[in-house]
Amino acid sequence: MFDEIIAEAESKVSALLQEKHGMAAEEANRIANTVGKSFMDIVQQQVQQKQLSSIKEIFSGNVTAPDHLEVQKMIPVLTKSLTDSGVEAGKASDVSTTVTPELFNLFNDKVAIARQNGINIPALIEQLSAGGFGGFGGLMSMAGSFLKGGKSKMLSDMMAKFGNK
Repeated sequence: MFDEIIAEAESKVSALLQEKHGMAAEEANRIANTVGKSFMDIVQQQVQQKQLSSIKEIFSGNVTAPDHLEVQKMIPVLTKSLTDSGVEAGKASDVSTTVTPELFNLFNDKVAIARQNGINIPALIEQLSAGGFGGFGGLMSMAGSFLKGGKSKMLSDMMAKFGNK
């Protein structure tokens, strides 16, 4: 499921880069692909390091403003990832500034839809903060199921996770 969201994000980022930065489709697609991979790598690293403030905002289900502290903290990390992949520093900074709030809000839109279906992903993030779900992989598996609207899968996953405690 997260691959689908990242693919959607890459498509949105590519269109945004073409529109706001005048990039040709090929360059925009290449950078968007790097952004998608980098963003998920950054999220995974933050979860592994238990730096969950950005994760909580990404999965809050609320609109995140471009000037939000967590967006501002993520921009230089994404910029560095882009420059490490060969994107010129100024362009990497501009791209990161443009796309980071969009990425936060793409996930937040999915979380808001899940919330309308009775699925509370922010509560799952809190459970992860408390050491539950076996780390990033477990959380992503469950959240992916929830974002698809799989309530029955959600219940069986939760029972399995809580049954092991």
